[in-house]
Amino acid sequence: MSEETKAIMKTEGSKPVVSAFQLAPTKNPGAIIAQVQFNGDNFDEWAQAVRTALQVKKKYGFVDGTVSKPSEDEADYEDWLSAKSMVTLWILNTIDPKVRRTLGNKEDPKELWMEIKDRFSEANGPRIQEIKAELAHCCQGNMSVIEYYGKLQMLWEDLANYDKVIACKCGGCSCNINVELEKKKEDDRIHQFLLGLDTALYGGVRTSIISIDPLPNMNQVYSKVKSVERVNTVMRGREQENTQVAFAVRGGQHTSGKEEKGKMVCSVCKKSGHTADTCFQVIGYPEWWSERPRGIGSFARGGGRQGTGRGRGGMARANVMVAQDGAESSVEAERSGYTGLKTSNGGHS
Repeated sequence: MSEETKAIMKTEGSKPVVSAFQLAPTKNPGAIIAQVQFNGDNFDEWAQAVRTALQVKKKYGFVDGTVSKPSEDEADYEDWLSAKSMVTLWILNTIDPKVRRTLGNKEDPKELWMEIKDRFSEANGPRIQEIKAELAHCCQGNMSVIEYYGKLQMLWEDLANYDKVIACKCGGCSCNINVELEKKKEDDRIHQFLLGLDTALYGGVRTSIISIDPLPNMNQVYSKVKSVERVNTVMRGREQENTQVAFAVRGGQHTSGKEEKGKMVCSVCKKSGHTADTCFQVIGYPEWWSERPRGIGSFARGGGRQGTGRGRGGMARANVMVAQDGAESSVEAERSGYTGLKTSNGGHS
């Protein structure tokens, strides 16, 4: 132990005690001692975080007044003054600049703390009702299990800061009332946690847990629910993968059919999309194709070749009928199983 450290320690019996006035070399006025920044609306959360940080540094006595001011002629007066100013700066560093400008120039940490508390602290009643209303409407929704549980935990801690749990303080009870009260509080939280879960996904595990008597502790309940969430995540991943594969296979088959049909070329009419085995010029036109022109030298049903039309007038009339009945003929062809038909003399696309 260095001589500097020995000089800053007092001895009570055989146990060395570090003075509350002592500041370590690593402590500086610009340090941020708490992660929660006070914005004017979160006094209780901020106060708890700063209080804990000052207790760790053994400097909370400057705030609650337990560290008394030495006389100015004492040797440790300068140390007390330095530590007091440091605590004030630490508190100010955790306050939003907009709020900080509204505070008076307080150099004493106790006075600064009381001013903040008197101005921004809320009465317990309204805040308790607000927190309980949030708890009553809190459900999982689209949140994950860890997000939902974290939200509940934050509300439970806020409620505990305002609504203190009744406990035996006499120390003479032999009925273990404090343990029973803690168990009842935990059971209430378990029921609240389970009720807010998605029924469709966690209804089964919820039923199995509440059937256990006595209920398991909160950590065990959370572990069971988290395991179900992992299983559901894996199953959803597999379903999505199978769906994507099915779509890919179906799309490939559809594309392959189109490609195969596009490669067909009739050796008779030289049209694409069919072969000579299904060409109407070879097998003959169906009855519903009666208004179609047979063309010059087209094949009749019996295999013979038909003659020409009645001259240019006949061909003109046939072309008019094709224009009028083309759409209807194509539909009839599709119904009869002949695909790829167009309003051309060949009867196919």
